[in-house]
Amino acid sequence: TMDQISGIGDVQLSFVNDKEAYLLYMSDTAAEHIVKRLYYMGASDSNIKEVRELTVTVENYPVDFDFYNKEIGCIITNYHSSTNFIYRTEDGGRNWNIINAPKIEAEYLYMDGYEIECISEKEMRLVVQIENSQRKYRKEFYTYDGGKTWGKEKHEYDSGFKGENE
Repeated sequence: TMDQISGIGDVQLSFVNDKEAYLLYMSDTAAEHIVKRLYYMGASDSNIKEVRELTVTVENYPVDFDFYNKEIGCIITNYHSSTNFIYRTEDGGRNWNIINAPKIEAEYLYMDGYEIECISEKEMRLVVQIENSQRKYRKEFYTYDGGKTWGKEKHEYDSGFKGENE
């Protein structure tokens, strides 16, 4: 119910089609323990149903998520030096597997998940934001095998130059 997900925090939606969607709730980042829950809104239901509590399963704070269909979805979190920041489900969110991150060739000080998209059953698009001593920029990667391997960067674009006040 909405009572379970109301309050301070963040809510993201991913539509499976024009009648079904997943909702990802995250409590306030200032909280000592960030609560993460995945909900499903079905075509014939007027209620929101909790699929799974993700607080322990998904490390860090989710920044984006996407579902290709009712079964296949992915979540990307902020990185914060964790090797686990890409997650994938093939059973509608009940179980999540950690996906290997693509190899970044350049030196960087900080990398963050930025955007993820499930394009087909095995194809995903990932955008990471990278910061080094000169600039911030984003790189785009694709996988065609569900995240086992990632192709070389497809695009690189600046997200802003580092200024003296940053």
